[in-house]
Amino acid sequence: MAVRLKFICFGCSGLVGFMDEKVMLDEKGRLLIPKSMREKLGFHEGVKLKLTVEDGRIVITKLLSPEEFIGDMEGFIGEDAVIPKIDPLRLKEIWGKT
Repeated sequence: MAVRLKFICFGCSGLVGFMDEKVMLDEKGRLLIPKSMREKLGFHEGVKLKLTVEDGRIVITKLLSPEEFIGDMEGFIGEDAVIPKIDPLRLKEIWGKT
């Protein structure tokens, strides 16, 4: 079965754009993301991805490592900002990871 992959990437290694490629599912339902797309999106062996279905489409999102997340968030909170303390278990509950 041929599957048409369409990626719109915002913030993937500075890339903003549209990529389109046709791939085939194998007998086990696997598909291969072409090397050029993997390189542009920063997908490499061992990277964690999240798959979701939205409006009949599969959306693939690269999950950030804690270090990448911290790096991306640096500068968003001012030095003099008051940051409320919260129980880590409550945060897990809020984020739906219970």
